[in-house]
Amino acid sequence: LHSSFFTLHSSLKKMYEVFRSRVSITLVIIFLLVDAISIFTVVINSDYLHGIIAFVVLNLFFGCVLFSIRYIIDDKMLNVKTFPYDKGKNYDLTKLKSIRPTRSILSAPAASLKRIELDFGCGDSLIISPASQDYFIELVRKANPDVSVDF
Repeated sequence: LHSSFFTLHSSLKKMYEVFRSRVSITLVIIFLLVDAISIFTVVINSDYLHGIIAFVVLNLFFGCVLFSIRYIIDDKMLNVKTFPYDKGKNYDLTKLKSIRPTRSILSAPAASLKRIELDFGCGDSLIISPASQDYFIELVRKANPDVSVDF
């Protein structure tokens, strides 16, 4: 009885996979330039305390933005989290029509310019940049074998 309960309990566990966003050195440099210009402006006015505070706050914010983006595939759903402790937004992978590469600079939950566009049809798309792009696409295809992959 105990072993059959354990087997049943084990089969009820949810399986999910978490992907971090790829982080582009180009975006890091852009954020550092904005950071440096902001701090330089404050320090040039001899306001060192505010310069230090600005440096810490900007770097914490940029670090959270760049390094907290997660894509979670859970069965047939994709959850995109863009900030720590964010519940995220869910996308139904069974409605996904196609995946294609893009270098779009449109605002997206992606910390890299090497991105993929997930097209859900009817003008609904999502641009992301999972670090393990091939494995991500493999899991999406398991969730939706009918998805078109245009690479």
